[in-house]
Amino acid sequence: MKKLNKWFACIALTLASVSGAHAGLISVNGTEVNSLDIGTSFEDFYQFDSPNAWSANTGLEVANQIAIFVANVGNEFGIFTIYSDIGGVAGGGDNGVTGSGSVTFWEDAAEANLSFNYAADKTDGFIVTELFGDLWNVDYSFSNVYGIDGITVYSFDSNGDAVVAQQIAGVPATLNVNSIFSSNAVAVPAPSSIILFMMAGLVVLRIRAKR
Repeated sequence: MKKLNKWFACIALTLASVSGAHAGLISVNGTEVNSLDIGTSFEDFYQFDSPNAWSANTGLEVANQIAIFVANVGNEFGIFTIYSDIGGVAGGGDNGVTGSGSVTFWEDAAEANLSFNYAADKTDGFIVTELFGDLWNVDYSFSNVYGIDGITVYSFDSNGDAVVAQQIAGVPATLNVNSIFSSNAVAVPAPSSIILFMMAGLVVLRIRAKR
């Protein structure tokens, strides 16, 4: 019986480790979003001006695109929105934000109104933070945008690796941030029925062998 208990304990530990892969998968108003657990402050992760000067340095920037992704620090979430990257042309535009949270970081004090104007090979952008729980909703508006030909939306797998969840051609006048993640969350592995049946089979075989 002691050995049987050990087998069940092993099964429980295995299932717990697999279930742990759900870290980072959140639900926002019913929409699944894979956030990146950055383990540092939002601003530190943005890494403005280092190593690339006058630019974001998250590693998720895209030349001539607006990159959007969600990160979390503990139970607080932040939406990163970054215009262009090295290799991109000069660009800019006006970005409005309404809904939940607050814009708590932008690259330049003169751009506090989110009116951007950046040189070639540089970035611009901001972070919306103060988002807690799963009842938040954020809307963007865009106008006078130039040097940008689309939007790249990132999701993340259970290892924290970025995956392009959606590509949007051009820049729309309005964009509900939550909706762009709808049905685009990367599937996070859950304990499959196959694994459960295999483990149950091993237990049965073990019991029979002891009879």
